[in-house]
Amino acid sequence: MSKDTAVMKLDWDAVEKELIEDVFYAHDDVKVRASKDLAADGMIDSLSVVAILEILIEASGAEDELEDAQAGDFRNLAAIRALYERV
Repeated sequence: MSKDTAVMKLDWDAVEKELIEDVFYAHDDVKVRASKDLAADGMIDSLSVVAILEILIEASGAEDELEDAQAGDFRNLAAIRALYERV
């Protein structure tokens, strides 16, 4: 990515807020934040992962780096945050 097209990476609080509002809107935000396993708790599916990736790409501009994301990167909000902070 060139300097001219560089995206200023959003802070995690803004990203988390967008995830809660746009991906996990059907679930209680306290339960989403407390979940150790979003899939086991019925709060995430494959379409949710796509939506999460889109939000992370938009927030970071790191599309290429996010291509290497693994299923475990979406286990819970802490794992999603760790993925976001790696890019």
